[in-house]
Amino acid sequence: MDLVTLENYRCFREKQKVRLAPITLLVGENSTGKTSFLAMIRILIQLGRGFTDFDFKEDPYDLGSFSEIAHSRGGRGGRAQEFSAGFQTLAPRRRYRSRIAQNMSVSGTFRKRGTAPALVGRRVVRDAGWMDEHLSDDDGYSAEVGTRRGQWRVQLSDSSSRRSASIGDLGFVLRRGRLRDPQGDGVQFAPIGSSPAIEEKDREEIARVEMGMFRPRMRVLSQGEPFASAPVRSKPRRTYDPARMDRDPFGDYIPMYLSDLAFQHKAEWDRLRAELGSVHIAFSRS
Repeated sequence: MDLVTLENYRCFREKQKVRLAPITLLVGENSTGKTSFLAMIRILIQLGRGFTDFDFKEDPYDLGSFSEIAHSRGGRGGRAQEFSAGFQTLAPRRRYRSRIAQNMSVSGTFRKRGTAPALVGRRVVRDAGWMDEHLSDDDGYSAEVGTRRGQWRVQLSDSSSRRSASIGDLGFVLRRGRLRDPQGDGVQFAPIGSSPAIEEKDREEIARVEMGMFRPRMRVLSQGEPFASAPVRSKPRRTYDPARMDRDPFGDYIPMYLSDLAFQHKAEWDRLRAELGSVHIAFSRS
């Protein structure tokens, strides 16, 4: 994840882009968007991994209901009816052995469902292939896909997943490789505009879009979902239980985590030390 885009999300009204580095520092006064940005990073990772349900109130980032998340212009400007966010991967980082596809972008649009934000649109682009998914207020599902040769509207038959259609259904079809069997998979492609009939090479390029989704392997700290942490707070202890490595949002686990790295994962410890040593932070006192 190299570039993050936000629009109508909390204090981020206009479409804004933020570049990320291996170590990125967020500096700002209270209520300037630092926590909101960190919370969205977690949502975007889940979006890129194909998630369809998102918890904007999960610890340690409780953002509240839709009315607290969508940007409000105040007065007659009112509150935005939807907000969007996305990310791009611009180049591979070989040293981390990442499985993220190059030239990949994923974006999502959220609207109010009940009191919470719900995903109503997802766009994934990889090189010249792309896919768009949409979910209307009455749960009607539609999707379009495209390649260098043209673009097509996806039609799901009743025998496929239309009856339980939601954002992510097309991804499910693509991941199972069903696009390779146009006669029996219950999926048809209607050309849009002057686009030609879809061919096998188009199906393969579209399938690569979904197959290249963001699925990182967190090798040391987490074997599953990336871990979101709140700012580390000072709670010094006299002793630490070496048998407990439970991660908490406020950093109580960090001393034991660093100790485990130093003694059990020497290569990771050396890499962390090198990364931290390359960052110069200046402190001043008033």
